[in-house]
Amino acid sequence: MSNVTQRKAVVDVSTHTHYSRLPIALLVGLALLTPLAVAQDLDGPGDPVTMAEEAAEANPNDPNAILMLAQAYLAAERFEDAQAAIERYGGMEGADPSMAVVNEAKILAAQGRVQAALDLLNEAMEDVQDAYTGYYLLSHIAYYHYVRDDMEAASEAYRQLVDLAWSDDNIAEVALSLSRMVPEEERAVWHAVAGIIHYEDEALAVAALRPVADAHPDQYVLWRILSNLYFRAGQPEQAIAAADKAIQLRPELPRNYLHRARGLKAADREDEAIAAYESAIERAGWDTFTARFGHQRLAEIHEGAGRFDQALEHQLASMHGPDTWDDVGLLEIVEKTSLHGDTADYLVENPEILAYNSDPTAEPYMLVPWLYGRAGRYEEMRTHMDRILEEWDPPETGSKWEEFVRASFDEMRLASDEALAYYLSSFVSNDLLWKIDRGAKDLRTVLEIEPEAHAPHFWIAMREPWGSEAEYVQRMRALVDATTEEHYARPYITELLEQAEERMNNPQGDAENQ
Repeated sequence: MSNVTQRKAVVDVSTHTHYSRLPIALLVGLALLTPLAVAQDLDGPGDPVTMAEEAAEANPNDPNAILMLAQAYLAAERFEDAQAAIERYGGMEGADPSMAVVNEAKILAAQGRVQAALDLLNEAMEDVQDAYTGYYLLSHIAYYHYVRDDMEAASEAYRQLVDLAWSDDNIAEVALSLSRMVPEEERAVWHAVAGIIHYEDEALAVAALRPVADAHPDQYVLWRILSNLYFRAGQPEQAIAAADKAIQLRPELPRNYLHRARGLKAADREDEAIAAYESAIERAGWDTFTARFGHQRLAEIHEGAGRFDQALEHQLASMHGPDTWDDVGLLEIVEKTSLHGDTADYLVENPEILAYNSDPTAEPYMLVPWLYGRAGRYEEMRTHMDRILEEWDPPETGSKWEEFVRASFDEMRLASDEALAYYLSSFVSNDLLWKIDRGAKDLRTVLEIEPEAHAPHFWIAMREPWGSEAEYVQRMRALVDATTEEHYARPYITELLEQAEERMNNPQGDAENQ
């Protein structure tokens, strides 16, 4: 039986989790398994195809349901139906383009067209925009080279995977997989890598890996891992030397420069560290992890040296991409530069930064209007606050909290420009910077500007710490007494008072609930 016949009809076990987050060993294990569904009788009412078809019919606009349908057809070797489903998936809003490509490649490979599958995956690699997607595609490229018995090409793809691995655990997984694919004389190298990086004692790991690297001086990955181990062991000069060897072998790889930069920074060679981080960023391309990491480290270096304008530039540049929001880091630098307006302009011109990390109801939902307020650009402050509130469309649950927040924001919008700026500052101080005292001070400033304002009293009462439950109850009672039956805050404050009284009267029950 051929490799292709043995390994066809590979089906992914998840349609929602990005496969790049799965360990490589697991990916290879999945790839080597022939799904049991293919060997089973698929004609019964509970078979995977029928269930997938029913799910797709019930959820026609859910890309995950359509992807599951394509995979069910693939497992049943209904290739035309699988192709039609995956094309439908690829055209849907919310679909992952790389997922569509990989599943189309699987359909080709399952029909014995492995080279066509490789061509499709390699073409997709030309348009990769981030490291996670590259990691995902490369894992399948490596596997299909393995299917074709092209060990050299498979090994090279796996070496690239090692280069993109974002943790020691990932490197270990790749190394173990690679040790099963490379020529006999290299296997010990990759077994050694997999074991060494799990050592908690960095000095012991260095002692174990250095002879391996010396025996295989052309393996750049060994030198880069060795650089990381030296760095963790507190030996920056050795870390620099090992990174330099990796750079000599593969000067085009950006992460080699990251390791050199870390060693240089630890050795207090700051100017050289800056140059190395810049070299990593210049070569990053679609490796967004490297670019973000490099910009973050440069922001730290420049901030530490008092070069706040440059620190702000790199901090903002580091925030392009998923899971990169660093509100505290950004805001602390902004406060030191006083470039609030310029920062707001940048965020408005690059809306993907906030879109990656928030919606209008979540942090940092008040950041842009706050920045404009701090810059004294009040018209833009109001424009962006109005836009945020117009887009704020949480589900109508009828909760008293929701009604209170809406009405409180409406009151804030009627305030003077200066008072509104302090309102916004209180939210940023409290919700983003966790500086409760500063937030309360901002609200008291609002009351100095507009003594008749109501909202500051409620926000101060809810946010300021209290010494005991009884003190909190007393505070809430005072607020209830100070509001009329018709006041927008009355229902929510009354609810808080009732909850606090229940906790105070039944402390045991509250402890049990916790």
